[in-house]
Amino acid sequence: MLLEELGPIVVFVGPKGSGKSSLIGRILLEANIVSREDEEEARAVAKLLNRDSYYSLLVDETLSERKHGFTQVMKLIGPIKLFDRSIRLVDTPGDFKYFRDIMAALCIADKLFITLQPGARDEIEPFLHIAKALEVEDVVIVLNKQDLSTIPTNGLLHDLTIIPASALKGFNIDCILDEIAKAKFKRRSTEPTRMPIIKVIGDLGIAIGVITQGSMRIHEQVLIAPEYKVGEIEVIEVHGRKVEIAHAGYDIGLSMKGVGRQYIKRGYLIGDLKKPPIRASTMRCSLLWSRELREGMNVIVNVHASQAQCKIARVLADMVELKVLSPPYLPVDERLRETSVLVLRTNKNIVGVGICEEVNP
Repeated sequence: MLLEELGPIVVFVGPKGSGKSSLIGRILLEANIVSREDEEEARAVAKLLNRDSYYSLLVDETLSERKHGFTQVMKLIGPIKLFDRSIRLVDTPGDFKYFRDIMAALCIADKLFITLQPGARDEIEPFLHIAKALEVEDVVIVLNKQDLSTIPTNGLLHDLTIIPASALKGFNIDCILDEIAKAKFKRRSTEPTRMPIIKVIGDLGIAIGVITQGSMRIHEQVLIAPEYKVGEIEVIEVHGRKVEIAHAGYDIGLSMKGVGRQYIKRGYLIGDLKKPPIRASTMRCSLLWSRELREGMNVIVNVHASQAQCKIARVLADMVELKVLSPPYLPVDERLRETSVLVLRTNKNIVGVGICEEVNP
């Protein structure tokens, strides 16, 4: 399978209630991706739930999501055909309770849409800095349910595409479709190989993820960090098709032999043996953006699909030293962007964005 058959990965992020799922549902409907049966089912559920719109129900399919009215897990949709090319869409939660899923999605983005709602004046800045750190250059701002006058630009939106839109009214959906169709691949199949595990399926421990760098082949040995266990790739599946090799940008299911299920976990990092990822107990990070950081402060640190409680051991100008408070330690890389960009946060707010410069196991 060629990467072009899968298409670039277009990720939607934004605060809770900004209408990401409704927007994606409307996009799928306008692009004739949704079957009549699925649309009728979503309409019926929306009526039962007394919802004004059924578009989000085309994306949020779990009972909990439909009951509570917001996305709780990252979803990769597609590949879908849009203007005679393949595209993969990713919906994400808006609640920072599920930030691990948000960060996992950001790390696989080829193109990023940031959706905003009225009152979300402080939400855009950290997302733009995360995108910059991850070298996601193609960023679109969707002002869902609002107009441009409600967003303070402060120079941050310079040279970015801004689209006022409404999923409910169908306003500017065609413009969003045009922007999605312009998405280009970001990744290169260069060594060393890396694949963050986004989720694990079944008792056999099938690892699901997107290869962010390098390639994977069947019968190849790989290392799983932070446990430092070695397994042999037995099967690689790409959307139900078994393949012998998968490259950077492929979203795959991976089964391995020679390693126990207990060592294959969400947030762990699969890499090659020659240049393995590092198990970090302490890290030095250069800050690209921060607010209210102080020594001794406890923060949650997110890197790719991994997350850990850390203490800020030291703050020096634009540098911060972090200590992981308890195992398992973070699987990270120095200077490999998708696996070295760190987000520091509290339960409710992002307080820092940086790049890991030095790691101590």
